[in-house]
Amino acid sequence: MKSLFQRKIFCRICGCSYKRRVERGKIKYCCSYSELGKANHKRVVIEESFLINCIERRFNKKLSYDEIRGVVEKIEIEDKLLFTIYLNGQEPIIYGRNHIVY
Repeated sequence: MKSLFQRKIFCRICGCSYKRRVERGKIKYCCSYSELGKANHKRVVIEESFLINCIERRFNKKLSYDEIRGVVEKIEIEDKLLFTIYLNGQEPIIYGRNHIVY
């Protein structure tokens, strides 16, 4: 099975894609450029379950793997508490330091 967010998560700072990692039994994503030690920004790690929760809260229901893959266009991450989830044909989910726009 493909990674849920394969080719959908990008670093807003350097533009590189995020890679899937399993750490302590949890699926996490981090900037591929910072993984190589080449980025001039800090390593931002975000848990898959956290992103799924944000998307499901938007739709107010549990979504299947295929439904999430189909609805998410891309995700741009600047920081763990500052990212945007772009949805196909809908307004994006904007997660800011002081607010969340569903």
